[in-house]
Amino acid sequence: MDLDISLKAFQAGKNLAMVLTLEPLLHENEKDLLVGHVAMILGKYDIAQEHYLKSSEPLNALDMRCDIQDWFIASSLTKNIAPEQENFISKRLAAQT
Repeated sequence: MDLDISLKAFQAGKNLAMVLTLEPLLHENEKDLLVGHVAMILGKYDIAQEHYLKSSEPLNALDMRCDIQDWFIASSLTKNIAPEQENFISKRLAAQT
C-alpha cells in the first residue's frame, strides 16, 4: 500500500481518475480509514466495511453501502451507526425488492 508509488504509476499511465482518487488519501494518517478507502477502490467492500467500522469514521461504511446500493447491509448498519437514516434506507430496500 505505497500510495506514493501508486500515484506516480497512475500519473505515468495518464490515469487521471485514479490520480484524483488517490491524492486525498496521501494525507490520511489513520490506518483503518486508509485501508478502508483502498479496499473500497479495489471493490473489496466487506474488507472496506470492516476497517471503516473500526475507524474513527464508521459512517463511511454506511455511505459506501449506499453508494453501491447494497440496501440490505446498509439497513443493518443504520441500527448501530445512524439510526436517524433508518427510514430512508428502509424505503430504498423496499423499492429494490
